[in-house]
Amino acid sequence: MVRTIRWPLPVQKQPANIYKYILKYSLQNAEKVKGEILLSTKRLAELPEIHPPDKYKITTKDNSGHMNYIIIEYLIMSQKRK
Repeated sequence: MVRTIRWPLPVQKQPANIYKYILKYSLQNAEKVKGEILLSTKRLAELPEIHPPDKYKITTKDNSGHMNYIIIEYLIMSQKRK
């Protein structure tokens, strides 16, 4: 089952901002980071179980849970929906 990954509004601009920042120093590295984030998001939608449970134990009011993982030292957070 493929899930839909939704980026909260405050977070939607972060990948573009990261890309622009790295681009100042290296086009190659900016493209690499962008590709890793996009590929990781795609993998998360397809196979969320490949990531371990949240070691930071972040919970929500409805206790739906999250998975967090780091890509190139960039923390990606996802919320498991019921």
